[in-house]
Amino acid sequence: MDLIIITGLSGAGKTKTLQVFEDHGFMCCDNVPPLLLYETIHTFETVTQKIAIACDLRCGKLFLQWNDCLDMLKQKGYHFKVLYLDCENYQLISRYKELRRVHPFSDQFTQIESAIAAENELLKSAKKRADFLIDTTHLSLAQLKETISQICLSFVQSITVRCVSFGVKYGACTDADLLFDVRCLPNPYYIADLKDRTGLEEPVQDYVMQFSSSQTLLKKLIELLDFMLPLYQKEGKSLLTVGICCTGGKHRSVTFAIKLSKALRNKGYSCFAIHRDLEKKG
Repeated sequence: MDLIIITGLSGAGKTKTLQVFEDHGFMCCDNVPPLLLYETIHTFETVTQKIAIACDLRCGKLFLQWNDCLDMLKQKGYHFKVLYLDCENYQLISRYKELRRVHPFSDQFTQIESAIAAENELLKSAKKRADFLIDTTHLSLAQLKETISQICLSFVQSITVRCVSFGVKYGACTDADLLFDVRCLPNPYYIADLKDRTGLEEPVQDYVMQFSSSQTLLKKLIELLDFMLPLYQKEGKSLLTVGICCTGGKHRSVTFAIKLSKALRNKGYSCFAIHRDLEKKG
């Protein structure tokens, strides 16, 4: 059975995530209290072997039984993955103001900041149990859909590698398991013909990779990941996020994310690249 239980912060993207799972043929159910997980799964498995269930603090105090209920599922022989959707506070506040949604804790706190802080505290144990941890702070809807689509495919793969290029000027890649900084390499930004182009284009890739230092660094990263991935697989890791940063997230990091993901695919791994800050201005 392909069984995934989705949780995380309110406003982090659980509804959109469920929609993507549904598009991939999963039977989905939202806002299920932990105590009803077993009954829901037991009912669904009579008609499907692909199930995605969202379970979070909208059910209030009932969520406190989360860990016990997951342990019970394991005792009954169910194999499942937990997907946790995270997001930075300032982005959550912006989303709530934009969408005019009501936070589940709005009846307890007058300030949205306090409600989010309380939710973060109560979800600590759920976050620790996550097999997939996705920070949606800087992700576009298309990038979130791509990530979730690859997670759907990971059920038939032992491990999926997600290479995320980003610019440090726009904030950290907080959900990265491994982080590599390629700002040590010559920057195409200072080449007039390349400044307004991106690492998706051959001229930029050719410039970045023409240096022996770039070629050596890429080779060493491939060798390192080729060594580490079987170890992560042995430990049961399902999704490995590799963050690759440069200054603006448009040239060097994009080039390396593309080259690295291609090399890992050639070695038989499920791997894809997301370019977080490619469309950012400035």
